[in-house]
Amino acid sequence: MRVTGSLTLILLIFAGRSFVPPAPTQCTDQWTGTITYQITTKRKGTAENNVNISHWNDEGYYETKAELDGRRNEHGHQIAVVRATAYENKEWGSRGKGVCYRETDHDQAVRGEAHENTTGFSISFDSRTGEYSVLAPVLMVYASGQHVVSSRVKGTCNNPYNKDFNQVDKIERYQLSDDAPVLIGKGRMDPAKPDVLAGSETAEHDTRRGIKTVTIKWDLRRCAKQ
Repeated sequence: MRVTGSLTLILLIFAGRSFVPPAPTQCTDQWTGTITYQITTKRKGTAENNVNISHWNDEGYYETKAELDGRRNEHGHQIAVVRATAYENKEWGSRGKGVCYRETDHDQAVRGEAHENTTGFSISFDSRTGEYSVLAPVLMVYASGQHVVSSRVKGTCNNPYNKDFNQVDKIERYQLSDDAPVLIGKGRMDPAKPDVLAGSETAEHDTRRGIKTVTIKWDLRRCAKQ
């Protein structure tokens, strides 16, 4: 039996696979190159009240790298091949006060990656002012790892039911994303190099989840016009 191209596309969609049309024979008057988007997160501190002392130390990293090779989808929109990596490490705990108290520490670490072909990005240009902007694509990363709990009894304790315990739990499909204000790359085109866009920008944000440093980098070349 002969399977047509349309039927093949339908079968791939129902099988849950991502379908990308074949690359055009030639890249014409569009941008190629890379757009990289990075977010680092840091949060560290301590707190104390009348009954315990607590501490926390978190760090995270998220990155997407988009490669533009001149392909377009069936609607004529340019496609970016995007790969994302991310990790998150968290340490927190508390220690009680008094003659008999408990000291508990948590250690959680997750890591993951994702890849997707997407049209969810933009490269815009104002021909009047010569200014341009670059918006990077972002993906959700489903990470895996583990959460370790260690709890110990301290001080002078007479209760026999107060015992140390340790526990390890696996983590699956933990969501890591671009959890920070969006940073759009901006610049002005060099008249001597109208087919080149390259640069970077960085912004820092103090959020309730920590200090987030966002960086966008772009290195783009325009295909020759026909």
